[in-house]
Amino acid sequence: SLLLISLQEIDYASAFSAPIELVVSEEVQTEQIKEVGINGVTVPTAGEELDTTAECTTDGVTISELTWKKDGQVVNGKAEFNTTYEVSVTLTPAENYAIADTVNVSIEGMTKKGSVKNDDRSVTIFYEYTTPKAKLLEEIKNPEAVKEIENGTKLSEITLPDTIEIKTEDE
Repeated sequence: SLLLISLQEIDYASAFSAPIELVVSEEVQTEQIKEVGINGVTVPTAGEELDTTAECTTDGVTISELTWKKDGQVVNGKAEFNTTYEVSVTLTPAENYAIADTVNVSIEGMTKKGSVKNDDRSVTIFYEYTTPKAKLLEEIKNPEAVKEIENGTKLSEITLPDTIEIKTEDE
């Protein structure tokens, strides 16, 4: 960094009888960040918890907030089928860093240009994800019938099938 010292408004006639005012200011170099990488955001999967953790892989930037929204409302918990979720990630620059007005942010390899610049120097990026619709059950194939079991036989002594075959609409 560069230290600037300047003498301001000195009355040279009285310079020897009045104190000299020194104004000291430090000029700081600010590094502009144009690319940011984020890892660890898991795409929503129906029935699983929405991921609220991520890691910024760019020096000088931290993730200060990660939230999920559904229909404009903040949500937590498990994702639902056939639902669009928006994740907002707020990035905050460290001291002596600034996020450029146009920044490329990559979440798990998906790059998005643009952002919403906040008053506190942070930037918020938005991504949308849609969970797939649930597969409809079309058929359950019946296993062979279990026959000739005497009343009172223990369940552990009955031979039941290991699997039952089902068919969904996508198969």
